[in-house]
Amino acid sequence: MAEKEKIDPKSSQSTPPAEGERRAIRGYMEQYDQAGAAIYAELERGQLLWVGVADRSAGILDDLVLGFDGLVIGHQFKNSKFPAPFRVITLLTGADGLLKPLIDAWRGLKELYPESRVHIRLVVRDYPSNSDTLGQTIPSHSAAFLADFEVHPQRSLNEWRDAGWEQLVDELHQASELDEQLFELFLQDLKILHGASADFVQLHKLNSEQARLAAEIAKLLPDLVRDARDKDQWSRDELLGELRWRDPAKTRHFHRFPVGAHVQRNRDTEVALLDTLGAVSQGYVALVGPPGSGKSTLLQMTLATEPNIRLVRYLAFVPGTAQGVGRGEADDFLEDIGTQLRAGVNRPTFCR
Repeated sequence: MAEKEKIDPKSSQSTPPAEGERRAIRGYMEQYDQAGAAIYAELERGQLLWVGVADRSAGILDDLVLGFDGLVIGHQFKNSKFPAPFRVITLLTGADGLLKPLIDAWRGLKELYPESRVHIRLVVRDYPSNSDTLGQTIPSHSAAFLADFEVHPQRSLNEWRDAGWEQLVDELHQASELDEQLFELFLQDLKILHGASADFVQLHKLNSEQARLAAEIAKLLPDLVRDARDKDQWSRDELLGELRWRDPAKTRHFHRFPVGAHVQRNRDTEVALLDTLGAVSQGYVALVGPPGSGKSTLLQMTLATEPNIRLVRYLAFVPGTAQGVGRGEADDFLEDIGTQLRAGVNRPTFCR
């Protein structure tokens, strides 16, 4: 009788189940670290209304969903232990391409939040290749395209074609199975963060104390996912309650202008406003117009989540709320403006 072949377990090329589990846990912890930094930065800015973690309504964007007034931002994190170059076309349309899942999640969130814009952040630890060819421009590699994509987020498809990226844009458009108008909107709502930009502690310029507080949020997130209340979303107040943090940015009145479901965006005006603000380093810029012309709506939709703008609000009038209750009084004005300014100057704003 032939002797049975002896198999050395160490020679097997398959990954042990425990190692796969360890890798998954490490990936989740990296994801929670980035989510914690993003949440902290938005808490400090004062515009965040709710947070979704493992949100079952968000599709592939369930890693982190941030809710603002008139805006929802979904995140998909793609981590790498050893960052390597990637090609845009492979990332989006390859065997494990993310384009269709991102589109499905984007459309699902748009249906769920019809009164809000939906932005997508694809966060990739890898870095774009500079050795592939995507278009007719020079250079025409993935790194060049993503640099262009970051600088011109509101380009139309025709503008992308005219800029020398016709081959790439048309290939992505075909793979998307969307009509041209909807695909153009999707591209305008998509942001790809890669390499160093995928480190949210550095991206949001958190100092050591802020990074420590962000780490506390990251540590809490797995507990929220496992929580017996089985919630997908947590309001700002609920999140701070779970952290046992006091919110020093709490104002006497609610200073967010309501944006209706049928308000149409004027992207040209939004871009002009941002360009004007970016061109001045001192003094002030006045936005003027007759009552009802859309000044408050424009400011609300354009500035609420701009990462490089510290927004301090005071609305003496808000449609649909009771008036004559002191909103326009001097002490309310000083209290609410002072609270927001203090939060902006003293960056570590949250404490136990």
